[in-house]
Parts: sequence; C-alpha cells; structure tokens
Amino acid sequence: MARIVSSDENTTTYMMPSHFVAKENEMIQNGINPILANEIYNNGGFIVFLNLPKKDITVGIDYRNFTPTEKFMGFKMIPPGLHYITVKYKEAPTISFFVWMDLGTVYAPKWNLANEDFEDSLYSEFWSEDASKKNKQEAQSVMKKYDDCLACYPYPQLKEWQSITSHISKEVFERLRPANKLGKISEQLEFETKEHKEQQKQGTSEGISTVNKDQPTRLRFKDDAGLPVFEYKPGGRIFFTELAENVAGQKTTKTRLERVLQKIDYKQLLGEVQYAYVIFLIGQSYVGLDQWKRLLHLLADCSKDIPKAPALFEEFIVLFYFQIKLIQNDFFEDLFTGDNFLKTVIPMLFANIYDSDHASAVLKKRSQQLKAFCEKKFNRSFDY
Repeated sequence: MARIVSSDENTTTYMMPSHFVAKENEMIQNGINPILANEIYNNGGFIVFLNLPKKDITVGIDYRNFTPTEKFMGFKMIPPGLHYITVKYKEAPTISFFVWMDLGTVYAPKWNLANEDFEDSLYSEFWSEDASKKNKQEAQSVMKKYDDCLACYPYPQLKEWQSITSHISKEVFERLRPANKLGKISEQLEFETKEHKEQQKQGTSEGISTVNKDQPTRLRFKDDAGLPVFEYKPGGRIFFTELAENVAGQKTTKTRLERVLQKIDYKQLLGEVQYAYVIFLIGQSYVGLDQWKRLLHLLADCSKDIPKAPALFEEFIVLFYFQIKLIQNDFFEDLFTGDNFLKTVIPMLFANIYDSDHASAVLKKRSQQLKAFCEKKFNRSFDY
C-alpha cells in the first residue's frame, strides 16, 4: 500500500542513539521541563519487546517510527491513554496493535523468531498480567535495570496523535479490538479456507479430504464460481459496525445513518472513523481503508441527517480537518488511490451542508473553512 502520511518530522524514520541519556536530559530535549519530566517518569507506562530482531526492522509508536539499535528493547514514559504500536520486519506485512495505558502499565509482547511474528499475548514470562495490575512502584523497580535500553516516548508528537484519536475512548477500543490476545491487526487480511477450518474442528489436518472407499469424495466448500470459501482466521476480525445499505423496494422511514445510530451513539461512530483512519494511515491496513471510505460516504450523504444529529456533524468536520491535514498533498495522484473516493465524498459533504436549511451557523462556517483548506492543500476545486 502506498504511504500517504505527510513527510514531516513526526513521520520521519530516524536512528535511535547508541545509548540513552538520563531521563531529565531526554525529556528536556523533548521540550518538557525537569519537574514534569520526573512526574512523567514516575507515572508513565512501558512497552518491552522480547526477542525483537536487531536488523531489518522498524518499530513505531503512535505517529513516530524508530530504526532500533542493538540496545533497543522498547519504550518508557508512555502517557496514559490509547497508543498504537507498529512493527515492520523485512518485507513482511506491517503488524500493529493498540494498547490502552494506565499509570505504570507494563506490556511485554514477545517476538517469535521462527514465525517472524509476535506471540499471541501482550504479556510474557517477563511480566505477567497479574503483575501489571500491581502498584506502579513495583513496575518502576523492575524497569530500572532496562532503563538505558528503553526509548523515551516522543512527546513532541503527542498533541498531533491526540488530535487524530480524540474520540477513540476505551469503550471504542475494547469494542473494535480483534479477539486475539495481542489485539493484532495485519496489513493484509488473514484468511483460511473453510475446508481447513472444518478439518481443524474435526481434529485432523489430513485424511478428511482423502478419497477412499469409505470417503469417496473430498470435503470441499466452494462458492458459486467454484472457488474455495475463505473465512477470517480466528481472532483476526476487527469488529467494525456493519453499515446497512439501502435496498430497492425496502420500506423504511429511517436513513442509513439513523439505523447505524440505533446500534452505537454518535461519539462511538466518530471514534470508529478515527480507528479506521489510524490503522489505514499508519498501519497500512486495507480493512481500515475500506471502513474509512464507507463511513465517510455515510456521513457525506447527510442531507436528511443534519437536523437529526447536529452535534455529530459539527464534531465530524473538526475531526475530518485533522485527518485531511495529515494526508499527503499528492494523495489524488497516488496510483493506489487512482479513482479517488475523496473526489466525490468531499464535494458531496460540503454541498449537503451548504444547501441545508437546518445546518447551524457553526457547522456552515466550519464546512466553508474546511473546503477552503482542502482546495488550497490539494490545489483543486471541491465544488459539487
């Protein structure tokens, strides 16, 4: 997938220093005063990677990528709240997962050298889930001997990270999280054939598809085109909200958005827009891109919904501004985004708000400001 993030200092991959300086100096370099630095050091969370390869790997936290050195084992002083970890090893698809940090939380995912992937747990024998629930003083004492192997969280990026995740509450994080213990999200969809799944259910990897006199036909699951039926691998699905499509002849007085808001409230919907955007933008997930597109179409087709959910649209315009801000200026020329859906979605959104007799003055002003920003950024008209 093409990289679409803006090429600024927050997205530049850089070499970590060969050794880590004292925490005060480290934080001062990041623009944090010594008193606050000490407080962050005493209350921040930790992520310790076990068995992580030392070459051909890039590790990211939130919106910053690191090319680790030999000593690198993870991150320290991580502020409470939502964070996003990405790992790119050699030419393999990007692996990513969200974590929710409380004060002094320690996560210790373990890399499996044989599988070139993380084991299915946020914890390991290094630091158990029970230990992570104990007081932060114990965590700090354990972390002291690893201090010079842990990179300080890049605080200059924090405000930008919060601007694109402001609606991803803990409730949204837990609702969408894949069912595997790590919460792993892969750049590529992970499927298995239904036949293989049935074989595993019956406790055999062969024999069930063997042809003999007792079993004259192979067990096969095919679609209408004669191709194997694929299903998500266990634990791999992100639990995005299903967006109902309008069906010809269907009798309903509710719009698509109204039907979605019967399942989740508008705050959760905005959180899902951000979640999909992050895993697409940073984690390079096709599933994220697909859901982001669907949600933007849902919200842009808003002519009947504006009077029913005014707060949703006023907050969405602000949210969308921060998302557009981080997209590369040449996004519309990118081969990956060829027939770009934003060419339709953005003008539709602005036109529906402009034409609405029910849109508030605040919403109309924000919409016009965003339209002007988009036209300047992308050097194109967004008239409908």
